[in-house]
Amino acid sequence: MNGFVICTDFKDTALINIRRTFFFSLFSIPVSTACIIFFYMNFSLGNAVEMKWRMGIILCHVALVITMFVLGGLSYFLKKRTEQSTLMCIVQYLAVVSIFSIAIALVTIDQLVTASITPFLISCIIIGMLFLLKPTVSVYLYGIAFLGYYFALALTQTNQAILLSNRVNGLIAVALGYFLSILLWNTSVLNLQQKQQISEHQIDFIEKNRELERLAYYDQLTGAYNRRKFEELLTREISMMSRYKYSACIVILDIDRFKKINDAYGHPVGDKIIQEVAAVLKNNIRNTDVLSRWGGDEFLILLSHTSVDEGEKIAEKLRQFVDKTSIQIKDAEIMITASFGVAALTGNEEYSYEEAYKNADSALYQAKQNGRNRVEVFVVG
Repeated sequence: MNGFVICTDFKDTALINIRRTFFFSLFSIPVSTACIIFFYMNFSLGNAVEMKWRMGIILCHVALVITMFVLGGLSYFLKKRTEQSTLMCIVQYLAVVSIFSIAIALVTIDQLVTASITPFLISCIIIGMLFLLKPTVSVYLYGIAFLGYYFALALTQTNQAILLSNRVNGLIAVALGYFLSILLWNTSVLNLQQKQQISEHQIDFIEKNRELERLAYYDQLTGAYNRRKFEELLTREISMMSRYKYSACIVILDIDRFKKINDAYGHPVGDKIIQEVAAVLKNNIRNTDVLSRWGGDEFLILLSHTSVDEGEKIAEKLRQFVDKTSIQIKDAEIMITASFGVAALTGNEEYSYEEAYKNADSALYQAKQNGRNRVEVFVVG
């Protein structure tokens, strides 16, 4: 949990603070500009001390406008990013320090004509409610701000009773701001943690669904579709053929003399051969074709939008690719061949795919009878 809090301090909260800095700049720039205009229009009123006070206030608001214009501009570009950066961390803390500094300057200048500490109180509340700051960081920022406020007041406030009162009131303002900062941090971090947990649960849910789908639809050894999924896709293909009137065919193949290889070298070698053949088939069929491991060393391929003649050519190419495949077992090299049977698939939904499979299997049997490592096509009639 502590690791996550540290992470959010440097990542999620930095992104949030950058966005809030941008929106605060949109608010503070026109407000400060209005203050500059208002004080400038009344600049010549009063005595020399009051004119000095007005000039100081104007300069502080000018500084705030310039600072927020720069920080707002940086925030505008940074808020579009999704990843934390060092510049984000710098900008967010510059915004906090700038708000505190200008508030202290305004309060110090105000002491020339009034005992008000309103700007400092407002800055403490703004920082506490606007910026997500880790409590250990926040206590330093508020502590430094109070020290600056404490000593700056004495530069213009000579009445010791008012000075003491303002320092005490400033301490209360800092305590209030720090309390708001802790409250905001705890609430926000809890929300971020909940969001993170929800996100993790969603990812876990998606991954589990994918795993369930893989177990339900894919053969674990080869990664090809299993029998259940192939039957589903084949049924859908027949329905599409019935509607759009196009040709398709199925190809059935098995590995020649696989049982002898399995008995001679063992099941692990047999599994390796099945995987090699599956890889050859997957790498050399079209994107529109569907490969399934039907069971044992037997594979089925659905060739959509393909006539029997075209299917025979495709099967022959696949046979040649398999014929070039071999695996090395210690000092022995096992050459791999396969026999293929091709049969038409019709769009007649009453003509079940079991019949097409029976025909393709009959062609495969003929290929075995004719010497193996060959392609045979089922001829109707």
